[in-house]
Amino acid sequence: TYTPTEAREVILKVIDDQINYHKLQHLSSWIKDDSISPDSLENKITELKRRKRELSRLIREARAEGTKLTIDGGFNVSLAR
Repeated sequence: TYTPTEAREVILKVIDDQINYHKLQHLSSWIKDDSISPDSLENKITELKRRKRELSRLIREARAEGTKLTIDGGFNVSLAR
């Protein structure tokens, strides 16, 4: 359970790190093959930014109501087949 300020720091840092990770991965791939399309990268980043806006709205709502937020930080991992 986190205050809105704490939750904002944790959540937005994770999303920003994910965005930067995808940008670096794309740059690395582009260096190897400059003909690769940025479409996949743009889709991932667009989705992460959408999620960031959504979570920011929820955090503002919690702050306005004087409530805390619970963050479930688990990973769901499975084989992609």
